[in-house]
Amino acid sequence: MTLMTAPDGLSLRLGDLASFNPDVGYKYKSKEGISGELRVVNPFHLLRMTWQKKEWQKPSILQIRFISSNETKTTISFHHEKLADVYVPEEMKCHWEEVLEKIKGTLTCTGPA
Repeated sequence: MTLMTAPDGLSLRLGDLASFNPDVGYKYKSKEGISGELRVVNPFHLLRMTWQKKEWQKPSILQIRFISSNETKTTISFHHEKLADVYVPEEMKCHWEEVLEKIKGTLTCTGPA
């Protein structure tokens, strides 16, 4: 979860933030217009927050889960609730797939060659 709450990780999924405090109730807004409030912070396991693009009328609920069966692999799961219409889920699926590709690009493998 460190990557997801550190400035580099936050910029991958939220955009450019002046600051970020991973505590319940913290409200954030990026320079790109993504805004929301943290609702649940369970370090290394779960972030649940409201998440809203500037052009949206209402926020969605975003859950980011970190699922790990050992110290070398973690699955990151994005789940959006309360999206505005039938087209937004596909848009967000593509968005989070792009975010995951960027995250993978920031990680380095340390195992055998």
